[in-house]
Amino acid sequence: MVRAAVRANLHHGRVPKFGDSPPPALRPRPAAQPDQQSRARPRQIARRIGPFVAPPPAAAWRLEHRADAPASRADGGASDDVIIGYLFDELAALDVELVSLDFTHHEAVVQLSRGHLEWDPVAVRKIAKAVLDVAPVPLRSVTLVSSYAGGSRRRATLSRDEVRRDSAVDEFFADLERLGLEVRSVSLEAGQVVVHVASQVPTPNGRREVRLPVTGAARSFLDDSVVLRPIEALWRPNRRSASAGAEPSVRPPAPLPSRVEQHRIAERIFAALAASGFAGDGFELDALTAVVYLTPKRYPQAARNIGRAARIVANHVPASVEQITVVTMARGMELSRVSIMRRDLERAVAYRGSPEEIWANAVIEGGGVRRRAAARIQNPSRYPDFSWFLVPRWRQHIGDANNFYNYQLWAALGGSVSPLPGLRLAGTLGFDIYNNFDSLKTPSNSTLARVRSDIVKYLQQGENNIANLYADYVYRPGPDWYVKAAAGIFEQMYGGVSGEVLYRPFDKRWAFGLEINWVRQRDFDQLLAFRSYDVATGHASLYYDLPIHNMQAQIHAGRYLARDLGATFQLARRFDSGVVVGGFMTFTDVSFDEFGEGSFDKGFFVTVPLDLLFTKSMRRRAKFQFRPLTRDGGQRVFIPGRLYDVTGEGTLDAVARDWPRLLD
Repeated sequence: MVRAAVRANLHHGRVPKFGDSPPPALRPRPAAQPDQQSRARPRQIARRIGPFVAPPPAAAWRLEHRADAPASRADGGASDDVIIGYLFDELAALDVELVSLDFTHHEAVVQLSRGHLEWDPVAVRKIAKAVLDVAPVPLRSVTLVSSYAGGSRRRATLSRDEVRRDSAVDEFFADLERLGLEVRSVSLEAGQVVVHVASQVPTPNGRREVRLPVTGAARSFLDDSVVLRPIEALWRPNRRSASAGAEPSVRPPAPLPSRVEQHRIAERIFAALAASGFAGDGFELDALTAVVYLTPKRYPQAARNIGRAARIVANHVPASVEQITVVTMARGMELSRVSIMRRDLERAVAYRGSPEEIWANAVIEGGGVRRRAAARIQNPSRYPDFSWFLVPRWRQHIGDANNFYNYQLWAALGGSVSPLPGLRLAGTLGFDIYNNFDSLKTPSNSTLARVRSDIVKYLQQGENNIANLYADYVYRPGPDWYVKAAAGIFEQMYGGVSGEVLYRPFDKRWAFGLEINWVRQRDFDQLLAFRSYDVATGHASLYYDLPIHNMQAQIHAGRYLARDLGATFQLARRFDSGVVVGGFMTFTDVSFDEFGEGSFDKGFFVTVPLDLLFTKSMRRRAKFQFRPLTRDGGQRVFIPGRLYDVTGEGTLDAVARDWPRLLD
């Protein structure tokens, strides 16, 4: 016997990326006219965008600096002491003393010592908001626990969405009051929110109403904008002459570029994205925000893609844009939306800030929210999308009685074309270079339907083959839901039709899927002919990311290729380098004796990102899987591009995992 062992730290070992281009240089903002300059601070805008409605355009409404805002370091970033001090000041203003503050996975538990004031709902919401503003992680909820004399306690839990939404509404009306606008009523007219205000402040150019843009999560329940409408008796046009030198108290919103100019901006952004390893899908622009839709093609780290795309957008949009949203796509589906403040990015690139400070003001949410189709500029050159490859591949068979190790070196020539978002036609041809499969002599002795154990015939007669040839379509019907349909030759032994549904919440550790297939066994030469054996299979799948050591568990229960019923259990660990190591075992209603040697199906696998091995970044991965024996019990059909793999970047964990690399 000969034994060899290799030791390596799978958390590290990445090859330096000498072949990668540096991130795009962030240009200074273009010069803007005074009426177009933003006077609002990023923190003010970040507090409003997302939960409810954006504030009036910063140039138009001249929002004042908050007196209670935390100070900054000399290098432009907020210090930890100042941030904690800000929290203590906020609580002290509410007559609350902070006893302890504990951050768990998605919750902050705040122990308070209450003063003489009653604990009213408004105060509770303000306390929770103060904690959310300084939290180092994106919390889901805040639990407040207060102690009173005599040992009595009061406890309340508020969700992040609830606090953000209510606070955004409060601040929205507070901004209007600071501008001298008195809110008289709020109405809903044909789905449009209309705020009626009374004010003595004159309006320029005799404007009768102002439309405020709605951004972020508010699009899921509001129209594109909120109308600010004055009461006629109190709203007077501005009659001052320009020669008087008087500046209007309220400025009109900064004008958007014309639609033609927006298309030119989009074209420049799409070209810059293509040069940096992205496929641009679409672009939106309004007074304060710019949204880019893109599909990553080169870099495997989600945060790195977000950072580089945000720089490209910042280099081409007007100076008034304060928020940049990067929507990550896969196969035409939205996976995630990450909105960062432009000024935070500028400070971090200039070494006056950090990715952590960008994170503090970022809005991170799942894709699939309702969007303005009319405002979105599509990339005319995005589809049809064609790709191809020619790579060497290795096939092996271990454990034959005559020759322990048998192998084949072959060339894979493949390609795919996507004529529309979500639709793909793909295929791979295999060409033999060298193999020693002729020495294989082990016949199948299975008493079950020979769904896998005829592997020797496939290896010997299919040296040159059609590895796969299929069409599939993926679609996202709503937030957190994914659907797929496929038909064709899926793998070495089977072809047919397949349908899959996946429910994968953006900020959860778990996901649930359902897959149904009808397949027929292919002929041994692996060309276009099929054998007579066909079967309907299907599985319900549960996926769960364990909170320890980046481990993931999967359970697939259902009907297998030999018509046996059972479940497959899989456990894997993902290392910091991206390497995944795991094992699996399957138990079905086939007895150990009927299954044959080995008793039940089992094996292990290693998935290695090729990014570890080359000096230039890439997203391709190599997978090695080993089974001690190839038997017929507990066998699943291999469907290319299962939804759980396709949507890997569509989770909060995927965005947060590599966030320190945002500026790389």
